[in-house]
Amino acid sequence: FQSSGSAMRVQKHKRAKKVMSFWIHNFGFRAPYQILVDGTFCQAALKHKMNVKELIPKYLGSSVQICNTRCVMTELAQLGEDFLGAKLLCSRFLTRKCPHTRDCVSVPECLAVMIGDDNAGHYIVATQDTELMARLRGMAGVPILTILQNTIFLEKPSGKSVRTSEKKIKQKLGLPEYERQALQSLKGAPTKRKRREDQTEKPADSGDSGDSGDGDDGGDGGNAEQTHTASEAPD
Repeated sequence: FQSSGSAMRVQKHKRAKKVMSFWIHNFGFRAPYQILVDGTFCQAALKHKMNVKELIPKYLGSSVQICNTRCVMTELAQLGEDFLGAKLLCSRFLTRKCPHTRDCVSVPECLAVMIGDDNAGHYIVATQDTELMARLRGMAGVPILTILQNTIFLEKPSGKSVRTSEKKIKQKLGLPEYERQALQSLKGAPTKRKRREDQTEKPADSGDSGDSGDGDDGGDGGNAEQTHTASEAPD
């Protein structure tokens, strides 16, 4: 029998695997996963005495590359001695080149620029910053990793990411979105053939009083026949 602690760990890894499966199949994530950390995550790791370099790949079940940016390191240096340990931990990771080579910007702004519109770098952002997390949830294709109750935790995909993935699937399986919208707007509208048939019925009804002209090439009967033939011609 498994102990309760062991069973919980198994369940936790199964959940993480399921969440990562979403990112792999819908947004093209591949190992080694790129983990972009900020100072708040490193500070929390020190507080809970967690070796994130070992725990993260074990939790995600794959190899990872943990990285930071120049703006992250600059912010930690500016925060002083209270964040010295976090700065030392963060300095052990790779530093990705960000576009802020002269003047550093806030870490949330820097990470948002690194991710861009479509997270082409396939970054998983590791942070404890609640405002940053809220911002990232509004961007499609950005997994969020955090430390929750003394353990690594991968958030479930945000609503924005789920909706974007569903839209991609519909586009792959069916018509382009603009064509589906056009077809939807036409539902309930009469077809061209239906309109033509309606138009031809009117002269036929009005010509009932002219039956005496049967067999005569001219007169109203000929006009009605001409009108009917034109209505059936292709556009």
